[in-house]
Amino acid sequence: MPKAGCAQSAPCWKAPLAAGSLLQCGFSLGLPLPLYAAYVAGMNPFVAAGGQLAISALTYSAYAVDKRRAQTGGWRLPENHLHLLELIGGWPGAWVAQQRLRHKCSKGSYLFVFWLIVVAWQFAAVDSLLNWRCSRMVLHQIENWSSQRH
Repeated sequence: MPKAGCAQSAPCWKAPLAAGSLLQCGFSLGLPLPLYAAYVAGMNPFVAAGGQLAISALTYSAYAVDKRRAQTGGWRLPENHLHLLELIGGWPGAWVAQQRLRHKCSKGSYLFVFWLIVVAWQFAAVDSLLNWRCSRMVLHQIENWSSQRH
């Protein structure tokens, strides 16, 4: 029986409409957004996709090693190392590993950080397509707040 937070074997578009299924479908739709943003910014799409694939494969492998060590009682990879791999671009590989290996898919605190990383990537992609309008607005507000305090 699968863990509570893990995906079932059916693809998200065939699964019943539940919060987890909607999240998975949304994730699938948002997956190419950072690559598209890199392309619009002038980056070679093959380099961007290749880099994303390489770091995702490394992240998937790290999840597999950690899963194997968890099963055999061996030394585990620290969660912050897995999160670092996700942050530098391996979040798609981490998501696939969570679904296929059923690893790190039910611990709420871990998933919270994982989904923050995914949202940060999506936000950065959208903001870059908007010429960093949101980020500049936030920085401007911080500068105003800082100048008012001094």
